[in-house]
Amino acid sequence: MAQEATEKLVQERIALAAENTALKKSEVEFNEYCRRECEDVGDTWVDDFTETPATDAFLAEVRAQGVEMFSEKFGGGTLLSNMVKEVAADFAAKLRKGVAQ
Repeated sequence: MAQEATEKLVQERIALAAENTALKKSEVEFNEYCRRECEDVGDTWVDDFTETPATDAFLAEVRAQGVEMFSEKFGGGTLLSNMVKEVAADFAAKLRKGVAQ
């Protein structure tokens, strides 16, 4: 029962992150629309987007896990597979830090 509750919470968190991502995208699109339609504001227009650090961190973790899952498909033992794993581990770490997008 506890496992099911945990899984439900994880799924809800994923859904919330997806919704937040869509809202952030619509905020950018609305800002671009306003900038186009209100030409008289000139250079005074301020891009002021909502910051969502928890969503950003969650999505970075999901991306990093995806990179790690991909690298696991290479197995190991060969020079190429070891190189792929090393590059993937480095890239996953950068995703988690917010360096790579």
